[in-house]
Amino acid sequence: MIGCSLGAQFRREFVTKLFGMMLASAVSIVLVLIIMAAAAIGCAYAFTLPVAALALAFAPAGMAR
Repeated sequence: MIGCSLGAQFRREFVTKLFGMMLASAVSIVLVLIIMAAAAIGCAYAFTLPVAALALAFAPAGMAR
């Protein structure tokens, strides 16, 4: 219900202006995931630990669940 009431208040002009923000957010998320994966792989090889375990340990909040 909260999502429906918020969505009903958006106007077309407001949503079209958000495209740049959505693009910037998508790019930053991809960059953070690449950096996280590189750090996890580097630490895994440095400390001879499983890559999968460190990938979950380095994951952003909520991804490991």
